[in-house]
Amino acid sequence: MLHKYRKRILLFIILAGFGLRFYSAILAPINYDEWNDLKVARKISFDLKNPNLPLIDVRENNNCPMSFYYIVKLGLYAFGDFLFGARLPFVILGTIMILLVYFFVKPVLGVRTALLSSLLLSISQFAISISRFFDLGVIVMLISALSIFLFHRALVNNNRSLLLLNGLIVGIGFWFRESMCLLIPIYIIFLLSCREYRSWLKNKYVWISFGIAFCVMLPRIYLILSPGATRIRYICNTVHTGISMGPFALYLGELVLFIFKPFPGLFNHLADTVNVDYMFTNFVVGILVFMAVIFSFKSRNNFIKLLLVCFISEFIFYSFIRSGNPDWGIFNFESFYYSIMGFIPAIILVASMVVNFFKNYKFQGSLFLLVLVIFMVIRACIFVTFPLNYFSPAKDFCIEELLNCKGRSFRFEDNMPSDIEEDILKRVYKVTGSRLVYKERSALQLAELLIQEDRIKESRKYLYYVLSQNPANRDALRLLGGQ
Repeated sequence: MLHKYRKRILLFIILAGFGLRFYSAILAPINYDEWNDLKVARKISFDLKNPNLPLIDVRENNNCPMSFYYIVKLGLYAFGDFLFGARLPFVILGTIMILLVYFFVKPVLGVRTALLSSLLLSISQFAISISRFFDLGVIVMLISALSIFLFHRALVNNNRSLLLLNGLIVGIGFWFRESMCLLIPIYIIFLLSCREYRSWLKNKYVWISFGIAFCVMLPRIYLILSPGATRIRYICNTVHTGISMGPFALYLGELVLFIFKPFPGLFNHLADTVNVDYMFTNFVVGILVFMAVIFSFKSRNNFIKLLLVCFISEFIFYSFIRSGNPDWGIFNFESFYYSIMGFIPAIILVASMVVNFFKNYKFQGSLFLLVLVIFMVIRACIFVTFPLNYFSPAKDFCIEELLNCKGRSFRFEDNMPSDIEEDILKRVYKVTGSRLVYKERSALQLAELLIQEDRIKESRKYLYYVLSQNPANRDALRLLGGQ
């Protein structure tokens, strides 16, 4: 029956994934990075008479590659020169990942695992969160997953063309983020650890593919190391060696924050290190990931072994690499966002484990799967309809930081346009109905902002709301009296 309706089920999963990402992209307030990135992307010009096609971003000290901005520009060009137009290509790329996972997993692990992998990716909070902004994360995840799938298929089918294509893809990925070069040592580790494919280390096409990757990377390496370039200095200043909780936080950070919520000092310290534009994967999936990793050590399937090597290698690497403020030390949760190359392998491992459990224990497996999907759907719906709910135990902290103008990503800079501040505050006002103290604060800030722009009539709506909650509010009375 599943095989008979697999196309309809897959279509439903894709539409659900697209809908969640689409709706979240509409609701999510603009973040500070997007505001800056829009200015860079708009300077790109495809005009033949006056082209502007830079390779690096010279505006900032980090000299980051421009590849990402070209995708933003294409979105502005194709869908309209506004925020959602820039976000839509990344919503589409996030949806393509769902389809990609199905088609590559199906011939190796079967229809059930392929459908479940796609479903888990479709309703994953973290996968939705990186697909709703125009952000580099979704591109890194997509390219790394595509490379892993192509590498495995090339080995299975003894396909030299796929090996060479994979080398090209790894090289292209380096132009988006330098960490993509980690895929090469990951593949070498896999070949060394897998007896069946160890002979491939002597195959010249494997090394030619790595050579192709290096040749594509070479211009970018030159731009990083050339005299006067600031990229290498930027990386050295922002990346530090030392034990990091980043990879662990991606999967179980939500649980850690929940455990420490009764201890405000430690909780606020941990929550303050989180990049609040993105949310952790929910802790239930996180626990299943670590269970699936342990379970997968027993597997004889070489595709599972490749996914396992990818996940473990990336997890270990980022467990000793920290970004951001070095004073936060081991409990710097901000680094979790960089640990995303192993996310899709982790999701597939979970799907494989759940399907095996279902085969052995049909009733219990069916019940578990039903509860898991319902739980994830509920959490995904809450997330997309409450765009400031980045991770449940810390939602109040995030809103507090935003309204106090201390947020790490939603900070109101002195030169930030008032329309962006207004948009953010209106969204806070809209989604904080059950948290009246935050709704009141956002209304008050909105009223003050509107009064500064001589929009007196519109400001009264928010002042009247504040006074309806607290008739003695001095700030509201002062602003109303000043009119």
